[in-house]
Amino acid sequence: YPSDQVRKTSDYWKQDFEKQIITQVISGRFNNAEKQASCPTEIAVAVTSRSLHHFYVPQFTLSPKEEGQLEDLLRFYETEIGSLIRHGFTKEEFEVAKASVWKNNRLDEEISREDIENEHIVNVCVEHFLNSTPMILEHDLLDIKREALNEVTYEETAKYLPEMLGCKEKIYSYTVGADKTHLLPSVERMKEIIA
Repeated sequence: YPSDQVRKTSDYWKQDFEKQIITQVISGRFNNAEKQASCPTEIAVAVTSRSLHHFYVPQFTLSPKEEGQLEDLLRFYETEIGSLIRHGFTKEEFEVAKASVWKNNRLDEEISREDIENEHIVNVCVEHFLNSTPMILEHDLLDIKREALNEVTYEETAKYLPEMLGCKEKIYSYTVGADKTHLLPSVERMKEIIA
């Protein structure tokens, strides 16, 4: 696990932002797909794990529009993610996702040393404890993050995509009420869909 000193560098945050950008690209594609009447998902969400550097565990949560569409959800996931791995994403998708990451990380905020209060120091300690974020005051960390995100390029992020999503080891799980277990596809059927 990288040291606190490493996590105070622009390079560390660049890779974190690459993960976030790719996750935003996925979310954008899911959102666009959800607008189509034929899409089986009511909600599809991609989540970025910020806990480890050089390690990414994709987590996707999909909710069906209608009961009994669990096979369709799996097929939807495989189609969307498979397409992304095979064909990548566009520069336009990258730019939209990068802007979203900038906004989500509140990099437009202006915080000066004079603005630092006890609450800010406590927040730094809490973030360090919960997410292993480096113990650095917000105004300094904002500068590092801004520099890092400005340095992230389309080409670097596109190269990182297969590393993030190309893992063959995956876990698929369904959550349904006890009275709905008959809707679950069999393991054999799931293997057919993801093959």
